[in-house]
Amino acid sequence: MPFESSAPDPRHAASPAEFVAQLRRLKAWSDLTYRRLEKEAMRRGHVLPHSTIATALKRDSLPRTELLAALVSACGCDEETVALWVAVRQRLNTGDGAAAPTFSPATPYDAGTAHPADGSDHLQDTGPARPPDDAGTPPVPVRPRDAGPPGARPGLARRIGRMAPLAAMLLAGMVVLGASSRPEQGHPEQGRPQAGDPATAASTPLPSPAAWWRFEETGGSTAYDSSRHGADAAIGGGATRTAAPGGHALTFDGGGHVTARGPIVRTDEPFTITAWVRLDETDDWGTVVSEHHGAKAPDVALLDYDAEHRDWAFMMPDRRKGWAMGKETVFAGLRPVPARWTHLAVVHDPADRRVCLYVDGALEACRTRASLTRANGPLDIGRAIHDGEPVDGWHGAIDDVRVFPAVLDRAQVGAVAGHRA
Repeated sequence: MPFESSAPDPRHAASPAEFVAQLRRLKAWSDLTYRRLEKEAMRRGHVLPHSTIATALKRDSLPRTELLAALVSACGCDEETVALWVAVRQRLNTGDGAAAPTFSPATPYDAGTAHPADGSDHLQDTGPARPPDDAGTPPVPVRPRDAGPPGARPGLARRIGRMAPLAAMLLAGMVVLGASSRPEQGHPEQGRPQAGDPATAASTPLPSPAAWWRFEETGGSTAYDSSRHGADAAIGGGATRTAAPGGHALTFDGGGHVTARGPIVRTDEPFTITAWVRLDETDDWGTVVSEHHGAKAPDVALLDYDAEHRDWAFMMPDRRKGWAMGKETVFAGLRPVPARWTHLAVVHDPADRRVCLYVDGALEACRTRASLTRANGPLDIGRAIHDGEPVDGWHGAIDDVRVFPAVLDRAQVGAVAGHRA
């Protein structure tokens, strides 16, 4: 992906849609998330909710002048640059084709960071995008989304052309037949491993989980630990039980949560977290599982839905900053389907220096990470904690949450996904 070191120039815009596209480039150039932009705007004396920014950048119409000024300033631009953006907006709003005043690009918010220049917007409906990685360590590619049916390999057609005609016809027929048997895009059961499927059978027995919440209780405010390690958790904040495939699950309205006392596993050592989730609302962030470091210290690990990128994600916030940028997040690269049950799994392997994210039993992405902070606080299901306050509550349902003090391989993750409890 190409990069640019100076702020995008709004004078290149010839229409409101192109102007907003330049704003998206400016946001990408700043390398700040929507929530960080909100905080930066507040520091500069503006009120700019992150949801307002997201809505403005999804549209092709000109934003309000005061919103524009606050956003450009929050991106790290000086007053002269802000004035230029406002002047170009005024020109486009009145239809005046006169050239905008000249200016010198402002000093970027973080001059040592490269920024994307392709004009891409993480909120476009063309599919999820990933933020720039300022550490120069891009995620490990696992499988191209257009790689075709499982088992297909580059150069297959070329090799078929060299085979005997009959063999080529037979092989081509097998490929077509395999492709036609794949689930239809968007179908609720797409990608879900089925119980008893040989492909999901673990090559080695599953290790004993440190905690396992099945949410099969008939009532009460306690989620009992099926691992028999005594990690019973308290249900609160409006989380309620509901029917789910194979039994019951807990539903969350953004305020409900399940809290287990103390850390369940050492997050600086090998661990795997798995859960079945149903996401009912995609306009806001939602946390599946989070491990905390302390009362007001940043979260250590969060398995969640990232509304900014419309993607499943595992976040490992920087212990000093308290938030996760590109190098601290693993994105699945899959746009979640609302109201569809999906199996998520994250595997932390410090020996291999990697954190990997699985969706419906399939390995989707990995990121190099040397180590994580050791969490010394509780584990929460359905919410995160920021500065001591609950944030990013889950909207939907969660079921069959397991925490393993070990690295699960692909077959073992597939076995967990294929046998819902």
